[in-house]
Amino acid sequence: MKIKTVFVKSTPLFISNVIALGVGVIIAPVLITTYGIQNYGYFVSIFIFANMINVIFNMQPWQSFIQYWYRPECQQKQGNIILKTIEIDLYTSIFGAIVYFISYEYFFKYIGVTEGPLTTTAPYFVFYIFFNQISMPLGLFRCLSMFYKQAFFELIEALLKLGLTIAAFYFELSLAVYIIALIKLNILINLARYLCGIWITKNMGIKLRIKKNHIDGFVKYSFLVNIKSILDLPISHLDRLLVVFFLGASSAGIFDLIKKIGSILGFIVRPISQILLPELTILAKDKNINIALLFAIESSKRMLFLFLLGIILLWILFSMTPLLDILYLSELKLFVNETVLYLIAHSIGTAFVFIHVLFMAVGKIKQDICMLFFVNVLYVTIIFFSIETIGLWAIGISFLIQTLIIIFFKLFYLKSMAMKESYID
Repeated sequence: MKIKTVFVKSTPLFISNVIALGVGVIIAPVLITTYGIQNYGYFVSIFIFANMINVIFNMQPWQSFIQYWYRPECQQKQGNIILKTIEIDLYTSIFGAIVYFISYEYFFKYIGVTEGPLTTTAPYFVFYIFFNQISMPLGLFRCLSMFYKQAFFELIEALLKLGLTIAAFYFELSLAVYIIALIKLNILINLARYLCGIWITKNMGIKLRIKKNHIDGFVKYSFLVNIKSILDLPISHLDRLLVVFFLGASSAGIFDLIKKIGSILGFIVRPISQILLPELTILAKDKNINIALLFAIESSKRMLFLFLLGIILLWILFSMTPLLDILYLSELKLFVNETVLYLIAHSIGTAFVFIHVLFMAVGKIKQDICMLFFVNVLYVTIIFFSIETIGLWAIGISFLIQTLIIIFFKLFYLKSMAMKESYID
C-alpha cells in the first residue's frame, strides 16, 4: 500500500473536511459574539448530552458493514448486510430517543438550568437522536469507494450551518430558534444521505429480503464496537460535562474552543482513516500484518512531525501576535499554554491513527475495549481530583498520559502479532 494512493483516494473527503473545519472555526466565535460565552457553554452542553445518548445507543453497524462486506462467505449476502444495518439503526434510534426524553430534565438540573432557551428546545432533540443513525449509507459509501458522495453531503451540511449561523447573527435570532433550525437541518441532511444509500442499493440490483437477513456475528461485532465507543466517551464528551460541573458554563465554552482547535487534526486525518479501514482490513485478511504495521508506523512518524511543527507555529502566533483578537477568540488569551499542551496530546494520538485503524482492521476489539476501560477510568480520575486545583491544565495532562498508554499498548500488541506471522511463514 502506498501513502500516495491513500492521499489521492481521500482527496474529496479531505477538501470537504477542510471546508467544514473552516466553517467550524467561524461558527464558534460568531455564536459567542451573538449569545455570549456562558450561553455558548450551555449550548455546547445540551448538544454534548444529546450526542452522549446517541453514542451510548448507536451500535455503529457501519463498522460491521465494512468487516462483513469483504468476507468471501458474505459476497452473496450483501443485501442481508444492508438490511441488518438498517434494522440495528432503527432499533437503536428508537431506544436512544426514548432514553433521552426520560432523562433530559435530570441533566438540566445537573448543570443548573431550570428555564430559558435550552429547556424550550430540549424536546426537539428527541428527533435529533432518532434521525442521527446513518450507518447504512456510510457503510455503502466507504465499501464502494464513493467518498465523493460522502464529501458532498459533509460539504453541503457545513455550508448550510454557516449560512444559518450568519443569519442568526445578522437577524438577531434567539438561541432557541437557532437550535431548532440546526436540528431540522441535521435531520434533512441525514434523510438525504439515507435516500442516496437506498438509490445506490437499487441501482446495484441488490435484493433486500426482510425475512432472510441473519448474519452470524454481525450484531455481536456491532455491540463490541459500541462498547468501545462508550468507553471513549470521557475523551469525546464527558470531559466537557465535568468542566461544566466543576468550573461552570463559561469555562465549558472556553474548553470547547480548545477542542475545536484540536479538531483541526481530526479533520485532516478522518478522511484518511476512512480510506484506510477497508484497505487495512483486506491486508489483515490476507495475513499481511507485518507490511501493514510498517506502513502504519512510517506514516505516523511523518504525520506527527508535521503536526508538531504546526503546533509550534500556532503557539508563536497565539503568544506574539493579535491573531486571537482577529479571529474573535480573545477568550483564549489566558489559556494559550493549556491549549498548546492539549494540542500536543491530541497531535500524538491523531498522528498514530494508522495504528488505531490497523488495530481495528485485525479485529482486536476485545483487547481495545479492555485497554480503553483502564485508560479512560484513569483519564476521568485525574480530571476529577485535579481540575478544581489546576483548572484546564488537568485536561491536557490527563489526555497526554491516556494517549501515550494507548499507543504503546497497541504498538506492542501489533508487533507481537507481526512477529508471530513472520515465525509461521
